[in-house]
Amino acid sequence: MRSAISDQDIAGFRAISSPGIQIAIDLAIAAGLSEANVINLSWYEVYSDSMVVRHGKSGKSVRIPLTSALKDALQLARNYEPFASSRLYLVRLPDGNPYSPMEFRTEWKRYMRNWRNLGGKLFHFRDLHRLAEVRHAVD
Repeated sequence: MRSAISDQDIAGFRAISSPGIQIAIDLAIAAGLSEANVINLSWYEVYSDSMVVRHGKSGKSVRIPLTSALKDALQLARNYEPFASSRLYLVRLPDGNPYSPMEFRTEWKRYMRNWRNLGGKLFHFRDLHRLAEVRHAVD
């Protein structure tokens, strides 16, 4: 069993990653979202006090209140240009289009290799989702 990832591991990896990966990390931790939910999240699902996410496995819609951490993640996504996609995805490529699952995983692995080469601890995106579940359970 792997040991838990630390805030320092996350911050270090985030610092060397692309804006798209940084936004995905922040959204995963702040909202407790899976990789699939994060890369498919659009501005149409964000409201003034919450966001509504449809979970892929169950198909159920879940309303997530906008905490200060989630508002910060949304602001980072809002500030990241360009808005080229017709659906305005929060996590997007530099050309403004959404990541495909393969593109996201490929980019994640590339930055994770760089992080490992710098002496960082390896972790998976799902570890962020699990970390968020633990943090939200404590709150």
